[in-house]
Amino acid sequence: MNRTPIRVFAQFKGLSEQGARELSDHYEHDLCDFSQGELEFEYEGPYFMAEDFVELARNHLLEQGQGWVDVIDNLDWTVTRYHVLPGGATHKTLPIDSVLEQYHQE
Repeated sequence: MNRTPIRVFAQFKGLSEQGARELSDHYEHDLCDFSQGELEFEYEGPYFMAEDFVELARNHLLEQGQGWVDVIDNLDWTVTRYHVLPGGATHKTLPIDSVLEQYHQE
């Protein structure tokens, strides 16, 4: 089975236009859609520096802004979810099977 090693999905609300431009410029080969302070982002590839991406986005969140980033590692079979606020970010990594099991039970 041929899988892309890393897949990333992110969404931010309350992101500055400058932040959206910087993210779009830095990740120009990826899907980066910005409209009215909301940014949606998708990436698939061999490697992704999630902490750098989160920090860049966090630095451009407006006061009430927030976002999340999901990093799916198909090699380690894990999902890491980052919750991003202007003052910082938290993250949690779980096995994909655990995430799917919790979702299936809801």
